[in-house]
Amino acid sequence: MTGSQRLEEVIKKVSFGKVSKFAESIGYTRQAIYPYLSGKKEISATLVDRILTIYPEVDGNWLRYGEGDMMREPNIEYSTNTNNNNKISETMTTSNEPSELKAVINFLLNDNARLRNEIHHLKEENGKKNQAQ
Repeated sequence: MTGSQRLEEVIKKVSFGKVSKFAESIGYTRQAIYPYLSGKKEISATLVDRILTIYPEVDGNWLRYGEGDMMREPNIEYSTNTNNNNKISETMTTSNEPSELKAVINFLLNDNARLRNEIHHLKEENGKKNQAQ
């Protein structure tokens, strides 16, 4: 899998395939991301670092080199799926492993930040639409 294909997979996973939302979330424009997606530009260390800062659940070795799994443990999908919520609850109540609990807490904090960011952008879009009317 090429770097551009891995980037595309990350965008599907963390931004539901929406390039503009992904680009905005990492402080890039959509136009700045497309050369990486098309393979015209190699994924830079700066871009990788920015993605990993905003989405620490993405595995850096996978993004850089294609080694290992795309997502760090726990590999919980972004979803409102009850099974995922049960997995989180079960891990939080039955695990005595600090690393497992820390991973779940980090996942929840990151997901919370992602959702807040998405809400912020939706409010901005809604405000722009209201001004245009």
